[in-house]
Amino acid sequence: MRGYEAFKKRRQEMGYSQRTFAKKVNLPVQEIQVCERGRQMLTGIPMDKAIKMFTALEISIPDFYDEYYPYKTEITKKIEEWKIIIHVCMNMMF
Repeated sequence: MRGYEAFKKRRQEMGYSQRTFAKKVNLPVQEIQVCERGRQMLTGIPMDKAIKMFTALEISIPDFYDEYYPYKTEITKKIEEWKIIIHVCMNMMF
């Protein structure tokens, strides 16, 4: 299974249609469709959007990329950036 297929499967497992999921994460439905069709690699999603989508689907970003995108050098840098952003966002929320 490819990353975009696992992403779609998880959305469906959580009971979201593309439309309801898009509303939940405040993104256009077309962006969800593009990701789920594999037209845009999930590694190319802007961090703010990725955080929204992966958080809503309760997917660990590092675990997801370890499993589906095992070319660690590029991804490791993004994951570290995301961890910092998530930490900052969480601190701002509370």
